[in-house]
Amino acid sequence: MAVALLSHILHPHPQVPSKIELNEPFLGAVLVSPWLNFATDFPNAMAKEKTDYVSATVGKRWSEAFLGSSPKDNYNQPCMAEPSWFDGLESIVKDVLIEAGGGEMLIDGINEMAETLKRAHKNVMYLVTVSRLTSEAMWVELMRCSAECWSRGVYYGGQPWLQDQGRRIRCH
Repeated sequence: MAVALLSHILHPHPQVPSKIELNEPFLGAVLVSPWLNFATDFPNAMAKEKTDYVSATVGKRWSEAFLGSSPKDNYNQPCMAEPSWFDGLESIVKDVLIEAGGGEMLIDGINEMAETLKRAHKNVMYLVTVSRLTSEAMWVELMRCSAECWSRGVYYGGQPWLQDQGRRIRCH
């Protein structure tokens, strides 16, 4: 939904009567395990189905219910958009944080979108828990990190990683 809002601000949707105009950019956008592509035929989708809460069958049912009779487009499936779709993103949001779990069925689409957004915006941070789903414990650690910690970077073992109860979270 957050990416759809950003898309609408950049390219007002023809079926939405009002255009959104900002006086200043949003300070940030946080995308937590965003569902950016309804396809379940990505290489990791079937392999990760046993480690995710969402199965291909459930995902198909939910995506069909969400879409209804609407055609698939850049607003409801941002992974369909060309990178140029996000030109101007820096003028509407200062920072973008994308968080995902390495064990998610949707990880391929999230990886793809993270790369697309990084091409359009210099301040995109992408965090992936290496082997699991999205982790509430990781968010607790992020919230506890002081301004001093963020100003010098969050590192684990000399690498850009966060420590999450013995698991690693990779910063891309």
